[in-house]
Formats: sequence, C-alpha cells, structure tokens
Amino acid sequence: MDKKQLDDKVEQLIKDIIQANEYTVENYSLLLKKNRELQNEIYKLKDQLNQQNKLLETNNKKNQKVKYDVTEDVKIKIEDNYAICGHFGI
Repeated sequence: MDKKQLDDKVEQLIKDIIQANEYTVENYSLLLKKNRELQNEIYKLKDQLNQQNKLLETNNKKNQKVKYDVTEDVKIKIEDNYAICGHFGI
C-alpha cells in the first residue's frame, strides 16, 4: 500500500467512526426525549391515581357514616299502605 491508499483508508475509517457516533448520539437524543415523555405520562398517571384514591377514601368514609336500614323504610311504607287500605276498607 502506498501512502495515498493508507491515507484514504484512515480517512474512511475516521469518517465511519464519526458517522457511527453521530447515529449513536442521535439515537441517544431520541431515547432521552422518549424517556422525558414517558416520565411525564407516569407523573400524570400518578396524579390521577392519587385523585382516584382520595375520592375512594372519601366515599368509603361517607359510606361508613351512612347507617341506612332499608327494612325500616319498607316497613314504614307497608304500614302506611296498610293504614290507607284499612282506612278505606279496601
């Protein structure tokens, strides 16, 4: 190999290395961008989860406070209907 061919080969190797590194840097930049987007999505989902958990906790507390007996309502309605029917002789 003469000096010209050796210089051309070295120059081509340097260009190949630069091109490979540019590709790697470009991919790295894209990965960083995608990572930021995914982190933002995670933060939004965590916020939604926290809101849902707070709502669930609030509703559970409300449900615990409510001591509603359906049988009493039904009993009162039956008594009212019986009184009405008995009053009119039905």
